[in-house]
Amino acid sequence: DRAMNALAWLDPKTLLAVNVCNVAMLAITLLVVIGRDAGMGARSARNMLVAQALGWLALLVANVWPDRLLFNNLFAALAVAGFSLSNWWLFVALEAWLGERPGRFALLALCVLTPVGYAIVFSAYSLRVPWANTLFAGQFALLALGALLPSARPAGRWRWALALCAGGM
Repeated sequence: DRAMNALAWLDPKTLLAVNVCNVAMLAITLLVVIGRDAGMGARSARNMLVAQALGWLALLVANVWPDRLLFNNLFAALAVAGFSLSNWWLFVALEAWLGERPGRFALLALCVLTPVGYAIVFSAYSLRVPWANTLFAGQFALLALGALLPSARPAGRWRWALALCAGGM
């Protein structure tokens, strides 16, 4: 109980802000480390982190003004769009590293439909949350499948780690 009181200052908005900073630092660091002449896989991985950071930033902004419905709706939908876009960029990176992966069109459709549907049914919580969760689950399943399926190109164990993380979602 005493430990929980000591951590009480770690409210969700603070944690969101810290997460935004961490992901943004990763994206900027990756940009500096790999430079502008990096391959498609590295550029796509960097873009994935940038989209992820923008998604978290939009979620933070949505939570700063939760009582302003327009801000909340708009930035929450932008957050979902950022997270979907980050999954798309991860898939593009997988294709650059492993060759063509199955599910490209299905993932693209899910990445577009997730934020669009989320925005359309935003006022109906009982529709919005299952919609986003189900379509995100589909995105992660396709990422896991893309990481696990055989590749004509040599690849390391990182594919298993990625598949385990995406599959666990």
